Amino acid sequence: MTRKLEIDMDVAEKITLISLQDHYEYLTHELNEHVQNGAWMHEEDVHLNRELVYCLKKLIKYYGGELP
Repeated sequence: MTRKLEIDMDVAEKITLISLQDHYEYLTHELNEHVQNGAWMHEEDVHLNRELVYCLKKLIKYYGGELP
């Protein structure tokens, strides 16, 4: 038997937005810890995380969200 759950598109977009904002906050916190406090981070991750933060900003705005 296959079960199916359907949710309203507005709810799906809100879930997506919250997830994007949470990930943005996590990445910016990790980068700030690295830059300001010298927390260790692999150099490849520093570069990748900066790119992800840039992209997340655009996606969050696209979904109508605000940045902290």
